[in-house]
Amino acid sequence: MRTVILLRVAPLVLLAGCGLGGPPQDASVEDFCDSYYGVLNLYAEETDISPELWSQAQDAAADLADVGTPEGTPESAREGFEVFLANHENSDTVQEYNAARTDDGARVERLDFGYWQNRACMTGQVDDCFAELPEAMTESRLERCD
Repeated sequence: MRTVILLRVAPLVLLAGCGLGGPPQDASVEDFCDSYYGVLNLYAEETDISPELWSQAQDAAADLADVGTPEGTPESAREGFEVFLANHENSDTVQEYNAARTDDGARVERLDFGYWQNRACMTGQVDDCFAELPEAMTESRLERCD
């Protein structure tokens, strides 16, 4: 399994190392949302995620990395997207993924990505909705999630 994960991660590492910036930033909102929900729908309703289902989720996350995010995705949401991908790629099980989500040091970015993708996928539009939020609101969003 680790070999497969390394093969999935290696292209992203190579892209980042070459200065190409990782996953594309020119996806349509529809392609992004379809691909993103393709990952989540694999295990959203499951309580006991088998290794086979987790492997499918990792494959879907690799496909999402190929799709990328739409142009204009806010920087913090983009960082959360990249953390989402990395957590999928680097976890052998959903339990490892869940542990990584709590220990990745990117809580604000993950929240921003979740908030942004919900808004983008519901409205079909990309905007920098965070530009309108004062810093205190970002902090209160964190407090509500505790």
